[in-house]
Amino acid sequence: VKGIMNLRGSIIPVIDVKEKLGLDSGVNTNSSKQRILVAEVNNSLTGLLVDEVDQVMRIQTKDIEPVPQGSLESRNYVKGIAKSDKKLIVLLDVTKLLEDSSSAITEAMQGGNQQ
Repeated sequence: VKGIMNLRGSIIPVIDVKEKLGLDSGVNTNSSKQRILVAEVNNSLTGLLVDEVDQVMRIQTKDIEPVPQGSLESRNYVKGIAKSDKKLIVLLDVTKLLEDSSSAITEAMQGGNQQ
């Protein structure tokens, strides 16, 4: 858990996605482009710190391909791969990502609520 934030009066935890995926979180990070995406999983809000948001798009299920074997170290968190305008888009399984962080999230929230 990277920290906690106040979102319209609700305290929510923030997860660093790069860190969670085992990527070097200090490399090529332009903090002016960083964003926090808010996801709701199991009726709980969590902030996801990402390096940049280029665009928001809808991807149809039929356009999602399975992850090739041995292609990604963080395969556990990848739902699939989609193609768009000659780019590959890695689709993360946000539910799995947050479920695997649940104990750290609970600990951060208990500490944050005591302040």
